[in-house]
Amino acid sequence: MNKDNEIITFLESFQHTGIYIVDRETLKVYYENGTARKYTIVDRIGQPCYQVHGNTSMCASCPLRNKDRKTFVNREDHHMIFSVSAKETMWKGIPTYTIIVEKERDLPKRKSLPEASLERMNRALHSSVISYVDVNMGTGMCQAIHFSRDGNHKIYNMLYDEYMRTICFNEKVFPEDRSKGEKVLGIENFQKLSKDSEGENEISIRYRVHGEKGQIHVLKCTAYVLRDELPHHISIIGKEVSQEEKRRVQLSLYNKLMSSAVTTYQLNLTQNTFQTSSVVNHLDECKSVDDLYHFIVEHTVGDEEKEKAKRFLNRQYQLKMFEKNQSILRVRLPIDMNHEIFMWLDITCNMVCNPISKDVEGILYSEAVDQDVISENMIYQMIENDYDYLAVFDLINHTNTVYTGNSKYSKEEMERNLSQKNRETYFRKIYAGEDIDTFIYHNSISYIRKQLSEKEKFDNYYPIREEDGTISYKKETFSYLNGNWRFLLLSRTDNTDTLLNQDELNLMLAKALESARKATEERRELFTRMSHDLRTPMNGILGMIALSKKEKNFHVIQENINQMEKSGEYMLRMINDTLDMKRIETGQLVLKPVVTKCSMFIEAIEAMIRTGIEEKNLTFQVVNKNINLDRYARVDAVRMKQIFINIISNAMKYTPEGGVIELSMECLKHENRVDYDLFQISDTGIGMSREFQRTKVFLPYAQENNYLTGKYAGPGLGLAITKSLVELMGGRIEVESKLGEGSTFKIYLDIQIVDTEEAKALLNKDKDAAEKAGILLRGKRILLCEDHPLNAQISENLLKKVGCQVIWAKDGKEGVKCFEQSEKYGIDAVLMDIQMPQMDGIMAATVIRNLLREDAKTVPIIAMTANAFEEDREATKKAGMNAHLAKPVKPAVLYETLMNFIS
Repeated sequence: MNKDNEIITFLESFQHTGIYIVDRETLKVYYENGTARKYTIVDRIGQPCYQVHGNTSMCASCPLRNKDRKTFVNREDHHMIFSVSAKETMWKGIPTYTIIVEKERDLPKRKSLPEASLERMNRALHSSVISYVDVNMGTGMCQAIHFSRDGNHKIYNMLYDEYMRTICFNEKVFPEDRSKGEKVLGIENFQKLSKDSEGENEISIRYRVHGEKGQIHVLKCTAYVLRDELPHHISIIGKEVSQEEKRRVQLSLYNKLMSSAVTTYQLNLTQNTFQTSSVVNHLDECKSVDDLYHFIVEHTVGDEEKEKAKRFLNRQYQLKMFEKNQSILRVRLPIDMNHEIFMWLDITCNMVCNPISKDVEGILYSEAVDQDVISENMIYQMIENDYDYLAVFDLINHTNTVYTGNSKYSKEEMERNLSQKNRETYFRKIYAGEDIDTFIYHNSISYIRKQLSEKEKFDNYYPIREEDGTISYKKETFSYLNGNWRFLLLSRTDNTDTLLNQDELNLMLAKALESARKATEERRELFTRMSHDLRTPMNGILGMIALSKKEKNFHVIQENINQMEKSGEYMLRMINDTLDMKRIETGQLVLKPVVTKCSMFIEAIEAMIRTGIEEKNLTFQVVNKNINLDRYARVDAVRMKQIFINIISNAMKYTPEGGVIELSMECLKHENRVDYDLFQISDTGIGMSREFQRTKVFLPYAQENNYLTGKYAGPGLGLAITKSLVELMGGRIEVESKLGEGSTFKIYLDIQIVDTEEAKALLNKDKDAAEKAGILLRGKRILLCEDHPLNAQISENLLKKVGCQVIWAKDGKEGVKCFEQSEKYGIDAVLMDIQMPQMDGIMAATVIRNLLREDAKTVPIIAMTANAFEEDREATKKAGMNAHLAKPVKPAVLYETLMNFIS
């Protein structure tokens, strides 16, 4: 499936969202998905979208008039209100808009409102909806339906002005709310909104109504401007929101309480009353807010602090500040707790207006900040000698807090100078270097944040002119506080003495350059090593592909595929080991012996080198002196191939065209099912000097310094790796060579022989596993979480091959949703990729394990991912996964794992 088809398939998957793709200039429709076609009267493709509506230019309700805001469209033929939004995209390389249409709500039929339609609408609308009104802006008439609490309804058909006056905003509505409502929901306001094609699409208002039994109800009316037809219509939905309003007021009061509060009080400042759940000595003597405030003032320590408490803890002062829109007041005071010690408290008064009673209410709470006061004093003492100042910037609220122990820089002055408003003026005043505009840019918050996106801290050096005219050199260090990008930490120190010592500075620069050079060299060596180890099997694969394109014999093609598979397995193993070179260099590599047939081993080597041999016109010959190639051996086949390929590829590199490379094999002794074998690889190449053979040939990166080095340049890693592998297998390697005559490598290995019947049983395991899986896994429902379509298709085919039913989720979020929506115990196993968009596999597995259903704790979750290192296995285990399979997954391993956990 190509990329365009994948995108179309994705867009067609939206069942409740219409999607259109239109040209940015002509508005010609290029594509509409199935949901969009369902609501389309005529075919839009190839013509401007507005022509479908009978218009000659962009529709008045088109979201393209303002792409940042939704518009609402009334489709009377479908009895629905749709929301329409748009954004700029590219479609097959063409600049386009993507228009998204979503159903917002059902509407009753406008013309007759028959009983059946009313019943459907009454069921469909939320129970809190008490009225629906449709206003025709051409005639001024409205049709309205009101629902009562017992399920009955009344219908009105009259002029909207009359409806507003007699039915909607009558004498039961609070007078101050009535005048506001008549203005907002009046026909004049609607006419103004209707004429402005780019104006508001939605307005709402809350108002209070006297109930029949003396209670007060809060109602909310929301009007939607529908401009998709002429005359325009206004749809108004009324809701009962009394409980919602009550909860909102309570939340605004109580949710601002902090868990660390020492005392909390619920105040009514207007009525001078309070309530508290705190137990404080003598508090029962306080009968009002004024009494409470007097009690706190009397327990404040220090005359200056007591005066501060009197100013703050004053009910009239707080009401006055609330009138000035200052709803949060805060003061820090030392409070006497038991006549021996006092506690520093931050006392906060958070005020709101009760929307029903109109009283000013509030929460007064206090928090212990002794530790904060101590910490600040410690900070000031610590920075007094070492720092000019420390500053913390709140990047959301655009505020800063400065700590300074240096008498030259006062806290208040530096907070003012470093503020976002004044910092440029301040630095232009003190900067003593050249190119001040560049310096100002490098000291801007945006530039600092850019630097911190790439490294943990950022240093800035600059000279300043002191008040006495001398020049000082400053060092500023920026970092995020505790890794939180909201808070930016700045420390400034005097760096004059350090910078004046130029020798020391030069030494630091030299060390930095050397470190950078070594890092670059290490990266180069890593990529060179990868290229060296992977080139030979890749050539083999490409050569087999070229041969297969021309081959018509099925059996030959099948054999080529088998050889490519062997080379691919070799490459995969090498990629894993190359990316984790520390295992090889520190001797932590572990062999993984498997049963293999010797003849297949030799054939695999020949297949991998065939292309390179032919390209260089070399002769490769195998001499078998006495080894039984039909025998089966237990060896690490991948590492064995790596040993031979490393030596043969070097021979190919250093042997001129027309030369000969020979692999000879000899069993020196057979004892206790072990063959003691000698393998010799000889070439007619350029050879090596005696000194190089004796001291350097097996060292990493070693290369003989002769006139051919430039022509045959290479990293010199293959022989070092080969020697390590041979010794890891308990063998030894030797070399004999003469300059200009060629080289011979001798490899002595002890090979464990496996009985033929035992070997065949092991090799048939894959076939048996597939047959057994076809019986045990048939009908099992597998949830496959995989974002890559090709990988998903391969896994799905493997599962369906043994009769599984597959549910494909394109990422972790969709996988969690599929599991939640499945029947209990309806999913037999989950195959989970790790790296996926929106929600990765680790998070998805964690969410599934924490779902409140029994099968979420027991369903097998199996990681199936390219993340194959030990730390990745630990991460999947911690997330609650049962097993970890590394891609590409062998079918037999997949089937066996599923059978083990499902059974």
